[in-house]
Amino acid sequence: MTLVDQYLRAVSILLPMAHREDIVAELRDTILSRIEAREEELGRPLTDDETEAVLREVGHPLVVAARYREGPQHVVGPAIYPYWAFAVKVGVAIQVAVAVLVLFGRALAGGDFAYALGRAIDSAVGGILVLVGVATVVAWLIERQGFRIGYFETWRVRDLRFLEFAAWDWDTLRDWLAGRGWPGQPYWSPSSPPSSPSSRSSSSAPSGPRSQPQRPQPSPRPQPRPRAQAAAQPEMRTYAPPPPSPPRAPLPPWQPPPHWSPVGRGVVLLVGGAVLVLWWISLLRYDLGVSPGALRAAGFEPGPLASVNWEALRASLFWPFLAYGLGIILRGVFHLAHPWAVRLQGFLEASSGAAVAAFGVWLWNASPLSAAVRVDGFADLAWRLSAFQDHMVPMSPLATIAVAMLIVIGLSVMVHGLWDMLFGAPPPEPWPAGISAWPEAPR
Repeated sequence: MTLVDQYLRAVSILLPMAHREDIVAELRDTILSRIEAREEELGRPLTDDETEAVLREVGHPLVVAARYREGPQHVVGPAIYPYWAFAVKVGVAIQVAVAVLVLFGRALAGGDFAYALGRAIDSAVGGILVLVGVATVVAWLIERQGFRIGYFETWRVRDLRFLEFAAWDWDTLRDWLAGRGWPGQPYWSPSSPPSSPSSRSSSSAPSGPRSQPQRPQPSPRPQPRPRAQAAAQPEMRTYAPPPPSPPRAPLPPWQPPPHWSPVGRGVVLLVGGAVLVLWWISLLRYDLGVSPGALRAAGFEPGPLASVNWEALRASLFWPFLAYGLGIILRGVFHLAHPWAVRLQGFLEASSGAAVAAFGVWLWNASPLSAAVRVDGFADLAWRLSAFQDHMVPMSPLATIAVAMLIVIGLSVMVHGLWDMLFGAPPPEPWPAGISAWPEAPR
């Protein structure tokens, strides 16, 4: 088998089956024509090295086959990339925040800090890789498998400001902390604005015709004073203060960060729901490593919480909690597909809040945690809170407060969703990407 045959065989493996023979025949004619032209130029047959050089000019089999391959040749296309990038940033931020909380939790529980740091880094790196992979698979499914999002056909100009979120980075956060505002505000000024070529050329180029360089003139030497005058009038040296520094430009007034647009809220719900589901099915691991003994060593008293069978509790909550996480993802999908369907979004938000409130009520009354968190009244709660005066911090009152706050948050979300479902409507006038309009700059 000649080098040309080996090359064509490697290319044919990478070609689509329907057009393989036609493409290989076309490539063979092209390669043989180049070889014949080179042989006529040299007046002799080509050696193997010279033939391989001709094939190298044609291109690597992967590159040549890609020219004939149909369909997109990217995993995340330009239409999905801004949303993919923002989803990855949100997922990475959530993963890092949870890893830091796990690190502090293990450190407060009295564990080895070096071991806790290693576990936190391991969970953060593994979780980030899983989240990036999931986001990439979702983007690939949207582009390749016919999944369509209504936002890409029914988008509005007011949604375009959401693309700024994909460009958020550490420099943006530093500018906001320094009081320079957020990108898109009238007062925003980046910390290191790039210099344009025109400004550099205008500052470096001299104005007017080019003049010849002149030799510097020597400064006149001071004339010595007569001795008598010098003795009568001693030399006085005057102090010249340094020139004042130019006044600093006043800092712009502080501006709050922009509000989320419906599309941005949908992406956040998708990422948050995905993180919740992946953690619940153990693809993302956050090992707190907190045991009753470690809590007591750190100064916490578990009390009735130490006798709870946490594995059985998780098994009983597996499917309801998984359904709740998938419901959050479904809310994100509806926000993307129908960003201005306020009543539908209100219904989903009310349902989510009702589920959270019902879960809190179940924890309070009928769960294995009920004996540890339930109180009969304010007197019982005050009696439990009085235990904070002891040298051991009790965990039961903290669990009671946490469950009560969970119920209140669920009811608040449900009321807000019901309000949007009954009285909500899209904004009557355009407002950029669901972001509240910035105040006008002072003149």
